[in-house]
Amino acid sequence: MRPTINKFGDNGILFRWPEAINDETHFEILSLDAFLQKKYDHEINETVLAYTSLAAFLNEGLDPDDFINDFEWPQLDTLEVNIESTTYVVPVCYEPHFAMDLPRVAEHCEMKEEEVIQL
Repeated sequence: MRPTINKFGDNGILFRWPEAINDETHFEILSLDAFLQKKYDHEINETVLAYTSLAAFLNEGLDPDDFINDFEWPQLDTLEVNIESTTYVVPVCYEPHFAMDLPRVAEHCEMKEEEVIQL
């Protein structure tokens, strides 16, 4: 589904998808970001991605209304996107002194504390 496109502040443009967070929307946002950075690299200063939106901030002196009117929509599902992922391992201590909310979480989820830890 094609996102909406609107002016966002003085020099920004906001692309917004429906509020459903899913893999298709995520891929479209990454694809549009790659497209914008490749095709409009001289016009765009920065892009900011979120779950269902992408904000593009134009360089000083460029008019967001002109950008929106002249914008050429890409075919998002045909763009090549380099998706890299990094897994971070964060050590966690579940000693009572450090995991003060563990009993409450376990009770709320109707689980044993050990089951919560295994998640």
